[in-house]
Amino acid sequence: MKITACNDEFLAAATWYARALGIADYDFDLTVDYTDEEMIGAAQILYHKGLAVITMNTTQCETDDELELLAHEMVHLKQYVTGQMVDSLLDGLVIWEGMAYNAPADGRSWAYWNSPWELEAFGRQRGLNYMRSISK
Repeated sequence: MKITACNDEFLAAATWYARALGIADYDFDLTVDYTDEEMIGAAQILYHKGLAVITMNTTQCETDDELELLAHEMVHLKQYVTGQMVDSLLDGLVIWEGMAYNAPADGRSWAYWNSPWELEAFGRQRGLNYMRSISK
């Protein structure tokens, strides 16, 4: 994996998270950058082209730590590149570990907070960020 980022701190953190999540040796290029779109964060995978993009709008972020948000999105990246999560060809569906789920659009809904991909990402973001911070 080749990583480029909008700053050295994001580059170092994304590199550490990729190793910790076991995806550092996958063959794709990752770009990490800010966005001003109406979202908090997103991991977008164009895996057929060997590309992945993580974009974050830290002004929309509920966590005080943008590197924790990056950890969250890196978990989603791991889910995509390992095939644990796949975007369906049908709009509004996500395939998670072989099962189809409706993809909740509203980040304030129970369906969003209870989706298995978000449970994993929220469950791991703080621990990943903490372990990175003490391993320096």
